[in-house]
Amino acid sequence: MLRYYLTLYLTAMLMLAGCAGQKTTPTPTDTVKQAVVADGEKIIAAEPAARPEWLKFTSGGQKGEMFQFIGEASRLKSREEAKNGAVLSALSEVSQSLGVKVEMKITRVQEVKDGEYSYSFGKQSSITGKPITLNQFRKEAFYVEKWQRGGFVEFDAKVLILVPAKEVARLKREVKGLCGWGIVAPNERVYAALEKDLIKGYLAKKRYKLIPDGTKVTLADKTEDLYNKSESALFFLVKYQPQEPKKKGRKWLAAGKISFELISLTSGTTLEARWREVK
Repeated sequence: MLRYYLTLYLTAMLMLAGCAGQKTTPTPTDTVKQAVVADGEKIIAAEPAARPEWLKFTSGGQKGEMFQFIGEASRLKSREEAKNGAVLSALSEVSQSLGVKVEMKITRVQEVKDGEYSYSFGKQSSITGKPITLNQFRKEAFYVEKWQRGGFVEFDAKVLILVPAKEVARLKREVKGLCGWGIVAPNERVYAALEKDLIKGYLAKKRYKLIPDGTKVTLADKTEDLYNKSESALFFLVKYQPQEPKKKGRKWLAAGKISFELISLTSGTTLEARWREVK
């Protein structure tokens, strides 16, 4: 499994390099040849030779089931440094679109399978306590220019990365970190009692970002149904199921079973589950 590490220090260096003595560089022709395009600067080569159409795309736009992000880096000493810098720039575009402030920490890009990568943001998830991770993106294409600038050879690069729309939706939920809830109860009296005990009592002490209003749920709802009904990352599902009355002495006592689950809608897993009988 290929793994390499990039630091946001690289981004800072790219920004500083770009600001130092900035010049307006005319756009090269569609097919790049050796030609002087600015004072003391000329393009030596480009890969591919023809400028790709995706350079005209708007970063962060959606096409079909994919979001497209474009990153760029310039004035680097090697082709690989420029390409890596462009990838980090594109991932910064992703984080900004999600409202995640990139922190000055080492970030990790990891290949998970052929041509597909994951990326860990610096922001910790309020749900799991772990770094929020982009689990899937693809480096779709690169465009690299080799420049002669004064007495130096430098490389500029741009990259197009694709992120599945479902992955973007998952990340938005995790970044917001909201907790939804729903109660299945036979009547309003039982509903109110469960809301007071478990939602405003037990759940409130957990310090989750609770959505104020409950979601309408049923006994048949599965995790996928809850995902479609709520925009939260977590969901607290409470169910009251009446049981057969039990006789105690000369009296018959109504009985029921209360169960609750804390479900991660972003991973589809149950984080906590409990139940108890009531009379």
